[in-house]
Amino acid sequence: MGKYIIQIIISVVIMNIILIFIGQPLIGQVSRDNNESDFSLDSLLSIPVNSAIKSWQTVRETPASVTIVTDKDIARFGYRSLEDIFRNVRGFYVSNDRNYTYVGVRGISRPTDYNNRILLLINGQTVNEPIYGAAPLGLEFPINSSIIERVEIIRGPGSVTYGTGAMFAVVNIVTKTGKLYNNIQISGEYESLGQSRISASFGKEISGVSVALSANYANNTGQSFYYKEFDTDSTLHGITPKYADAEEFYGLTSQIEYKNLKFQAAHGYRGVHIPTAPFGLIFGDSRTKTIDVYSISELKYNQNLTVDKTLNYRLYFHRYSYTGVYPYPTYIAYETSLSNTFGGELSLVWDISPSNRISIGSDFRSVFTANLSLTPEKNREMKYNLPFEVFSIYIVDEHQITKDINLNVGARLDKYSVGFSALSPRIAILINPLANTTLKFLYGSAFRSPNIYEMNYEDTPTKTIANHQLKPEYVTTLEMVAEQHFGEEIYCVGSLYRSSISDIIEQTILVDSNWQFQNNQCNRAIGFELEFNTRFKNGMRIYSSINYQHAVDTSTNNTLSNSPAILLKFGFAHQIPQIATVALDMLYETSRKTVFDTETQPFLLGNLTVNSVLLFEHLKLSAQIRNVFDSEYSYPGGLEHIQKSIIQNHRTFLLRATWQF
Repeated sequence: MGKYIIQIIISVVIMNIILIFIGQPLIGQVSRDNNESDFSLDSLLSIPVNSAIKSWQTVRETPASVTIVTDKDIARFGYRSLEDIFRNVRGFYVSNDRNYTYVGVRGISRPTDYNNRILLLINGQTVNEPIYGAAPLGLEFPINSSIIERVEIIRGPGSVTYGTGAMFAVVNIVTKTGKLYNNIQISGEYESLGQSRISASFGKEISGVSVALSANYANNTGQSFYYKEFDTDSTLHGITPKYADAEEFYGLTSQIEYKNLKFQAAHGYRGVHIPTAPFGLIFGDSRTKTIDVYSISELKYNQNLTVDKTLNYRLYFHRYSYTGVYPYPTYIAYETSLSNTFGGELSLVWDISPSNRISIGSDFRSVFTANLSLTPEKNREMKYNLPFEVFSIYIVDEHQITKDINLNVGARLDKYSVGFSALSPRIAILINPLANTTLKFLYGSAFRSPNIYEMNYEDTPTKTIANHQLKPEYVTTLEMVAEQHFGEEIYCVGSLYRSSISDIIEQTILVDSNWQFQNNQCNRAIGFELEFNTRFKNGMRIYSSINYQHAVDTSTNNTLSNSPAILLKFGFAHQIPQIATVALDMLYETSRKTVFDTETQPFLLGNLTVNSVLLFEHLKLSAQIRNVFDSEYSYPGGLEHIQKSIIQNHRTFLLRATWQF
């Protein structure tokens, strides 16, 4: 194993060197249309970002380790979902249990956590819902990837500006404005495994009003799987019917801007059949299904009081509903939930002096509908309505001590109506010892409040009982980040980090064989990340990264489940003049421990994507081979599965056609 890893690392380094030398003689010799133009590294790192502290900063100025994935990256590498994006980003890895997509960060991804330790935003508005704390990272995410302008990934604790859930990362999806988009686009695609998708988008500035609209629909007829754990005469010999994996999705989005006033809304529906028979359900039963519906809307206004003071107002509404249909041998269980959330935020950004900026804010959130309905056994139904409120205040001070030293200090207090509070501090020192070098020394703390599901879920067949005594879990992170430019086209970033997580909320088997969510773990994660990123003027794009991460349960010093020790990533894209852009992305990861104390096999994944230039001034064609090496690989599942790991897709082919008006 060690020899294999060393060979891959050496290969990646050699490929980087070769591609750099290949790319240099071509600089400035390729003519490209506007649709293929790209950011230089300097321009990319100068993009204003306000996801970290709600104050505009460049990547170098942001008190965190930041990655920006642009719309050009999404197009050239054929990213179809957030799952694809995270799979290729430094320090992140993904899982999929054929029901939901999960994302791990720096060695932490607890099985079936519904991504409730990552905060997901759309243009600054929180998408995570309050029943499960879930962030939709699969097809249930309502945004069509073609209307994404960029994805801002802010690593580390983010509760100082966002409160609960921002433990390991804040991810902000920035969509294209109507003025930036300025066209009508219709797209259709088909994948060999049976998924088809159509989408349409419109963007335009009309009389000073910027309007952007999009619609997205996908349908997957499903595929058949073999699970050896169900290989009996009574369970179809472990072979699922094709329809047991079927999926349907649609999403609608809108964004309207006029001067300093902005409105956005998004609605997404996703229904999926589950082939894995979790929770002891009937194997191969087509009635097994989950449905998620997300709806968000926000009205935002920025008022410039004076040249040094800006007041920001925000009102938002969030609605989420879930339906789970679970057929057991003797009855069908239903789990439904509905939440309605209304909130507002008022913040002031004040440039006290040319070297000192203070951001002060207050946030109020009311979850006035929080319904959870369960049928734990036949002819019995349990209904809850558990509304709550949260009041928060925060302050962040950015102080430029000298020309090359910046101090960033912040704190937030969240007060919950259910009886607990949480304080989230952060301090960062940023130093620029050289013109092209930035050092960041970071300390921060974040929390996640127990959600309604964890505190109240009860189920007789799975012997799960409620726990109303849960308390928040906390993470404290120390990190050092070094960023270095080599000329105008090569960028290197490295990180060393240590995270301590206390009072982790997880399902536990009690002495009486019942299951219950409890605060019963403390985890620690240490590791390093190193990434090289090149963007040549001729359009060639190369990235490579290596991550080592070691996450353990501090009480036993055992490695955590679903935590690969090493991640190696490589991507290369280049334009063949007047023909197409060709891109290859590759991922190698080591084994992961499962909840059954077994291990998954290491695997190597690769995707090959070809995008044509614009044909006939309107048409663009794309083709993609996913899992080009046809690797057989699987991810750990949660305790609800009897499979030790969940097998993933083999090689697939995808064709896409896009017409622009």
